[in-house]
Formats: sequence, C-alpha cells, structure tokens
Amino acid sequence: MCRIKFVMDSAFIEQLNNINHSGNMDRSLFQVGDRQYSALEIKNFAEQFLSRSGHYKSKNIALVARSNIGRIIGMIGLEGLCSRLLIMPPEVSRDQQNLYFDQMAIDLVVDCTVDGPKIEIRETAILGRVDKLQDVGTAVTEWVIPTSGTSASPKLILHTLTTLTKTVKTAFYTGRVWALCYDTSRFAGMQVFFQSFFSGDCLALPRSNTDIHEMVHFFELAQVNCMSATPSLFRKAMMSPSFKNLNLKNITLGGEIVDQAILNALGQNFPEARVRHIYASTEVGVGFSVKDKKAGFPSVWLEEDSLELPISLKLDEDSRLQLKLMGSDIFLDSGDIIEVKGDRAFFLGRDSGSLNVGGNKVHPEEVESTVLELDFIKEARAFGKKSPIMGSLVCLEVVLKESSEVATKDAKKMIRDHCKQKLDSFKVPAFIKVVDGLNISSTGKLKRGN
Repeated sequence: MCRIKFVMDSAFIEQLNNINHSGNMDRSLFQVGDRQYSALEIKNFAEQFLSRSGHYKSKNIALVARSNIGRIIGMIGLEGLCSRLLIMPPEVSRDQQNLYFDQMAIDLVVDCTVDGPKIEIRETAILGRVDKLQDVGTAVTEWVIPTSGTSASPKLILHTLTTLTKTVKTAFYTGRVWALCYDTSRFAGMQVFFQSFFSGDCLALPRSNTDIHEMVHFFELAQVNCMSATPSLFRKAMMSPSFKNLNLKNITLGGEIVDQAILNALGQNFPEARVRHIYASTEVGVGFSVKDKKAGFPSVWLEEDSLELPISLKLDEDSRLQLKLMGSDIFLDSGDIIEVKGDRAFFLGRDSGSLNVGGNKVHPEEVESTVLELDFIKEARAFGKKSPIMGSLVCLEVVLKESSEVATKDAKKMIRDHCKQKLDSFKVPAFIKVVDGLNISSTGKLKRGN
C-alpha cells in the first residue's frame, strides 16, 4: 500500500493514510442520500487539490462550497496547502462576503462541487492581490470561521486544525454512524465532521433543503446511532415518526440552554444512550461537557482552582460567566448569565438578549425553561413586546404536544399559574399564544425576535 504523497501532510491526510495502511479504503466515510463515499474516493478527491497545489500555496483562500459534502472535501483538500482558509457560510450575502474578503485579505475564492463520483473545483482570483504574494511557503493553515451572530454582530474567529480538534476523540473506527444536523461552515457542524472522520466512522449528511421529517427518516435509513443537535432541533426531531426508530447510543446537546425537560425526554426515548450537553462557542471551542443528565453544571466548577476542567470558570459581579483557557492568563467574558442554586449552576440566558420589563431584566430562556416543565408543552418561545409604560412586556408562544388533551384556554391558564409559582411577577408572560410550530435557524437554534 502506498502512502499518499502531499506537499505537506495534514491531519486529514494522515487519517486517510491510516485507513490506507489498515486495508480499509472501501470503508464508507460519508453518506449523502443513498450515495456513499468511500475512503478511496475521498483520497482521490483530495489528490485533485494536490494536483493544483501551485494555485494555493501561500494564498489566502475563501471556500464557498454550497453543499456540506463539497465543503468537507474542500476542507480536506485545502488544509496544509494554503496560508489562510476562510470557511464561508452559504447564507452570507454578497456584500458581507466582500467585507470578509477584504478583512481577511482573500486572494482566491474556491468553490468545490461534488456530485456522485465527480468533483468540480472552480477558482476565482481576487484581482490585485494574487500577483503581489511572495512564495514564503505554508507552515500551518490558519482557519477563519465566522460566528453565527445569534447574540451579537458576526465576527471572524481564527483557528488552526489543531485548536479545532483539541477535544476530538481519535479512537480508530468505533463503528458509529454520525448524524450531521448542522452546516459544516459553523463550529458545531465542523465538530461533528471532525469527530466522525478522525474515528474512521461514517457521517450521514442530509441533502440541502430537507425538512425535519425527511432528515430524521434519512437518519433512520442510514442507521445513525450518534446525534449532536440543539435542544430546539431535538424537539423538532422528536415530532417525526422516524425518531423513535433511531438506535441512538450517543447524544450531544449544545448551542442553546439545555433544560431538564429535554434531557428527561431523550433519556426516556433512549435509556441506554450516553447523553451529554456541552458548552462551546466558535471563540473558545468546546469549553466543558456535562455528563450527569442534569441541567446546568456543578457549581464547584466555578472555583478557580477546580481541577475537573481544562478551563477555569468564574462569575463576575454581574453573574456573567468568565472563562480562562489553558495556557492563558486572561478571562474571556462569555456574556452568559449564571444563577447558582445550591450545588448547581444554571444558565439563564445571554445578557445581550435580556428584556427590560419595568426596569427589571428578564431572560427569555428562563421563562421558556419554566414553561417546558409542563408535560403538555412541546415547544416554547418567549420574547418582548414594546410597552410605553413598562419598556417591554413578556410574550410567549407555545406548541402543545399532539397527545395533550388540554384545551387552548386551559393551557394558557395552567401556564400562567405555573409561571406565577416559579417566577418573579415581572417574568410572568402577559400574552400567551398557542401556535402550530416554532421556527429554527440554519444553526438549529430557536429563532428569536418578534
């Protein structure tokens, strides 16, 4: 068996070499619809980038692939061949793209399209930049990842493949099949891709514009047994008839506050599964993981000398969570508000997303978590409505479970009574509406705003 020859070996290529040496190049690494891509096909795709390495050396490149499989192949092929790799989300506007290109001094735009056994690589030079570059060689490719902008204006975050994969488990071929529920241009989607690839496992990629029911049915057919998603996306998935047919062994939640209701629901559906929820962001990567199937995290982790975590946590005077990464002396402000109750610390929401109700701060996520404690509620979204007297009034939209026999009028009263028992009076929803469903964003998070 011959080693794949590249100008520079990346971790991706090293993994393909590992598979090559084990004699398993026919192993399926990706499944898109009913099409499976073997390790050999991925190797062949990567070699097509190698053949064009002169185009990429020492250049700053924007990868603009429109599909997850195209973007994945582009990542594998370009890592180690270019100086800087900007991973462009497909929904970004042309004007925003140009701003990113200017900010990151992009020299070349690469679009990678994969269709069955064929790959098309299109390159567009940014005029006035490419010819000015000197061939200084590439040491480490710098990855640039835009944040989602969920809680603030989008930012460009710099990483290397090493920092992006620092929490990835690299046990070789675990026999798992991973579900891809996120876009691979985002940190969460990359993490799922990295974990499956560096374990030699298969990753099931739904086709673009697939609705939630089709996606879950595809996961059933692909025999997915590992799934990572936001609580909102899991709630949507649980509405699908195919969800109960999944044989999930590993469940990871992240991207939003994880409440006890969703943990209990997943535990009931998959009692043997390993369930954990993680705190992660594009800026800091994976901060910590909670594995005890309880909402929040142990408050002892807030002690700076705690040895349980690879990072240090503390609260400032406004109860905002501060994080200090390994090897750093600087605490980063996460913007998340924490409430400590006994031996447990709970996320209330982002400080930037709080509502001003009569001079009091209200976190929509806290209201939602309280409402979701009721067993007839499937989904909930709290938001503010402007009030000339109070500043804002708390409004609530809920989706009732299909199995619920609670009438709409009774549901509203029960919700209001429950909130009065659990929340301060200014947090109790002033308006409650029962709706058929709630929308989630391309990142799997509940869409906020009015």
